[in-house]
Amino acid sequence: KSSRGAVLNKIPIGYEKSVNGKFKINENEKLIVRKIFELYSGNYGTSERLGLRKISKIIQEDFKNIKYKLGAQAIKNILKNRFYTGVYLRDSKIIFGNHDQIITTDEYNFIQEIFKSNLNLYKNKFHLSQNKKYLGLICKYCNSKLNISYHSRKWILKDGSIQRNKYNYVQCAKDCKFK
Repeated sequence: KSSRGAVLNKIPIGYEKSVNGKFKINENEKLIVRKIFELYSGNYGTSERLGLRKISKIIQEDFKNIKYKLGAQAIKNILKNRFYTGVYLRDSKIIFGNHDQIITTDEYNFIQEIFKSNLNLYKNKFHLSQNKKYLGLICKYCNSKLNISYHSRKWILKDGSIQRNKYNYVQCAKDCKFK
C-alpha cells in the first residue's frame, strides 16, 4: 500500500480517505491548514508572524467544531509536514503528485526558511549568553574537557516577591573523581 501511496494509518488533518483508498482533501479541515500556514508566515511576509501557541489559541477559537486538540507541537508538526505539498513519504518511498496539495511548494519552503532562521537566531543567542570565563576549562586530574551546564531557577518568597538565580555546574567529561 505504501508503494502505491494509499492510506495506511492516521490521516493528516486536512485530508480524508477516498473511495479508492487514496487521500482526498477535506474542505473544512483544509481551511484550518491554510490558516495555520498563513498565520505562522505572516501571510507570507505581508503582515506580522504569530507564534505557535498564539496560532493554537486562534485555531481553537475560530474552528470550534474541529475534533482535534491542536497544541503548539501539533501546529509545528503540520508546518513541517511535506505531505501538504502533495508529496507522499513513507518507508523511504517518495511519491510526488500522489494527492492534491493544500499548500504550494513555495509556501512550504517559505515556512522552512523561517524555521532555519529561528534556529540560527537561537544558536547565536545561546552562544552569546554563555559565560565566556568557563570556556576551555580542563580537568586537573585527567586533562579532559570539563562540561559546563547553565541552569536558572525562579521561586516566590513569602512576601510575594520573585527571586531568580543562575547556577553554573562543571563536570569532567570522563567522569573522573573531580567534583
